[in-house]
Amino acid sequence: MKKTAKIPLYVKTYESLFDKIKSGEFKNQLPSETDLSAQLKVSRTTLRQALALLQDDGLIKTSTVLVIS
Repeated sequence: MKKTAKIPLYVKTYESLFDKIKSGEFKNQLPSETDLSAQLKVSRTTLRQALALLQDDGLIKTSTVLVIS
């Protein structure tokens, strides 16, 4: 029997945000962490892990507000 790897929630969150950014759903700024975590139904810790990946990929820059590069 073949084992299927379980994808971590922060990676799924990253993929969801990546798709939303690329589709233009977010214009120049992402909602606050509180709003995004509620919208995506994930903890702020999970969201921050996903945001770190987006930042590593050069898709966002973090500051007081989250801005799409």
